[in-house]
Amino acid sequence: MGRRWVWVLLALLLTAGTAACSAARGNRVPASSPTSVMPSVAASTVSAHTAARSGKAAVPLPNYQPSKVVSKAAGSVQLSSTGSVSKVASFYKNALKSRGWRIVYASKSAANTTIVAMHGATGVGISIGRADPVGTTIVVTRCQC
Repeated sequence: MGRRWVWVLLALLLTAGTAACSAARGNRVPASSPTSVMPSVAASTVSAHTAARSGKAAVPLPNYQPSKVVSKAAGSVQLSSTGSVSKVASFYKNALKSRGWRIVYASKSAANTTIVAMHGATGVGISIGRADPVGTTIVVTRCQC
């Protein structure tokens, strides 16, 4: 298992974050955009799916609260929240660490934070971006690496 999965997951997260910020500003995301076909699902469903594929129980991650589910499908969930980017990022960093995940990549800017973590052969990428005029878009994506 190489580092290739980190770059693939990071590329998906950056694409999702850019599209989410663009959509939040009222810009239309083209139908051919990778984000428009990217799946999204609640953490408990993602955990069950990953556990079934790996043969062992995946560690579930809670959704940030307060938040609402914007979209979901197998492997990912997109949330909308009124929490700040830094507050949401702190929540997920603490949730990951307390559940035994190893953070392998993190980047931070004034408007966005990206976190990539591993737990055994399960990877998770979390993209958190400011949504104008107020609020935050959160995309959590899991993969079996």
